[in-house]
Amino acid sequence: MIEIDFTGNQEFIEQQELEGSYSLLQQALQQQKKRQVRGSEYLGWLDLTEESKNSLASLKNLVNRFSGDIEVLVVVGIGGSYLGAKAAYDFLDLPRKGFPQLVFAGYNLDGTYLQKLLEYLDDKKYAINFISKSGTTLEPSISFQALLNHLKKKLNSKKLSDYVIATTDPEDGQLGKLARQNNWEKLNVPPDVGGRFSVLCPVGLFPLAMSGADIEKIIEGAHQEKNVILSPDPQLNQAMQYAAIRFNLYLKQYLVELFTTWSSSTVDFGLWWQQLFGESEGKQGKGIFPTVAHYTRDLHSLGQYLQQGGLKIFETFFSVKNEFEFTIKSCGMMEHLNYLNNSSMDWVNSTARQATKNAHQQGYRPVIEIQTEEADEYNFGELVMFFQQSVFFSSMMLNVNTFDQPGVENYKKEMKKLLSGPR
Repeated sequence: MIEIDFTGNQEFIEQQELEGSYSLLQQALQQQKKRQVRGSEYLGWLDLTEESKNSLASLKNLVNRFSGDIEVLVVVGIGGSYLGAKAAYDFLDLPRKGFPQLVFAGYNLDGTYLQKLLEYLDDKKYAINFISKSGTTLEPSISFQALLNHLKKKLNSKKLSDYVIATTDPEDGQLGKLARQNNWEKLNVPPDVGGRFSVLCPVGLFPLAMSGADIEKIIEGAHQEKNVILSPDPQLNQAMQYAAIRFNLYLKQYLVELFTTWSSSTVDFGLWWQQLFGESEGKQGKGIFPTVAHYTRDLHSLGQYLQQGGLKIFETFFSVKNEFEFTIKSCGMMEHLNYLNNSSMDWVNSTARQATKNAHQQGYRPVIEIQTEEADEYNFGELVMFFQQSVFFSSMMLNVNTFDQPGVENYKKEMKKLLSGPR
């Protein structure tokens, strides 16, 4: 279950302002249900809870075929092709016992990282899952090529095709052609699902299942949350609440949202959130700039600015309600900690969260709190649907197409032009 708390922020937004936004969001919801919005051809993520149910058995069969023979699955992708799986991998504390480790590649142009990864894989039995709709994106393509060369040398007489899985567009794009020509296992990315909305299809579900996640529970949680996010009642629809709060802060020139995580297992969830909102909203000179921090660590670097700095920033605190119960015990040598003896670390963390909220609100920083019940598969599925619908609502309020990203192509064109020119 997801809980949203905006208490203590009345000086920033009045209830009647939220009510006006809810009316607009109810209209947006009606248009969405009728598939009458810009980019409606990419609303397929709403149907994934039903479609994925039908494909779970075949995914599990594939997992059974691969997982017993390898120690590591290298997931090659960038952006939406890997961020959702990486977020879930850390959130769920994977891999589970007896399942392969996931390592991630292809999300940068760092030769040192790639070389060290290949050295790590020298004595590992591994397979490669290349995830790309086109198969031509530069960063993952370079890593995939290096991994293929490395794997070919390791396998000797064994068939390379037994250790490569391509997750790509069902039509015969570049990667699809390679898969067909080389007899690689091929998983389809639904054509009506964009990359940053793809974690609930084979893009995310296959690598997560390979590492032991219960993907049926992920889909179950997502399906339950779908009933919530499609409700026209703003008292029930948390995505509507979050979008309305964000939009009203945007109208008051709060143009930066700092998404703060309070446990190490949710840091990469913040990076998934950042892409989801940045690519969906940032168009036509509009949108809230999404950025992430990890507290309490980053309070020791950003805390001063957030208390007294100039930019109008609001914060979204993201936390897990039921964390591991680590008890603080005295060692007899640190008297300044005696008052915390036998206290739960989770209690100390939640107290720090409340104190930070109080202090930052006093410094004119609005704070939204979003909390999930457990760090498990069911709650992960809920969170994915919640944030995907939230960003759809937010984009509708800004009157931009949620599902395109025309600006991303600009740097790619410039890079290709420079790389193809004289050296």
